[in-house]
Amino acid sequence: MRVAWKQKNKVLRYDLTNQLWQQIEISSAGFKIIDSKTVLDEIKEYKDSGFDKNKVPIFFQRYSNTQEQVLPAETFRSNILYIYFKDLTNVTDNRATTFAKRYANH
Repeated sequence: MRVAWKQKNKVLRYDLTNQLWQQIEISSAGFKIIDSKTVLDEIKEYKDSGFDKNKVPIFFQRYSNTQEQVLPAETFRSNILYIYFKDLTNVTDNRATTFAKRYANH
């Protein structure tokens, strides 16, 4: 799995490692799929800015053993984070789950 911050602690990029070179951009507003044209536009913007350090595009290096990731669902249950902690981790009681959710939101 390849991830990188686009904006520190605000916007995260995730590489889908597919043939279209798509990325997922995740923020507090939700997520969106970034296509390769957008990445190429970001590279151009970076060059045109005189290589402004605040406009550095996200590049992911891929290896031969990297497998394509699935596209995320557009809809999901509002309590998905709770379900994740409760069912897929070793966090077992409600107080610990609430604490883990609070910590994950920082």
